[in-house]
Amino acid sequence: MPAIRTAALAVAVVALAAAATAQAQARYFELSNRGGDSIVAVAASPAGAAAFVDKPIGASLPGGGAATTIQLAGPDCRYDLRFSLADGRVLEYADIDVCRHRGLRVAAPRRAPAPAAGLAKGP
Repeated sequence: MPAIRTAALAVAVVALAAAATAQAQARYFELSNRGGDSIVAVAASPAGAAAFVDKPIGASLPGGGAATTIQLAGPDCRYDLRFSLADGRVLEYADIDVCRHRGLRVAAPRRAPAPAAGLAKGP
């Protein structure tokens, strides 16, 4: 009987150690939407791999400072992040070091103003 208990205890210790290692590799990264359009989806990929995986953000993140936290599992420190905006644009931030930085302020570049219809151009 003692040998069975010892073996069961050893298996339990190994399982707990594996779970602790997996948890230690999980990174939590804060995203803040500083742009004008809502972020409707976020995806992450190890840097340069182009293997994007959607990250749950709950409801869309309105511009002006709304924030959320995403989980990035694995041993990687550098990720490419892709943001889909409500107006259909997609932003990519490449090679973000999530080990060195705890968050990112996402800001879409301003759109160029549309030319006014019907206005005559100068000479």
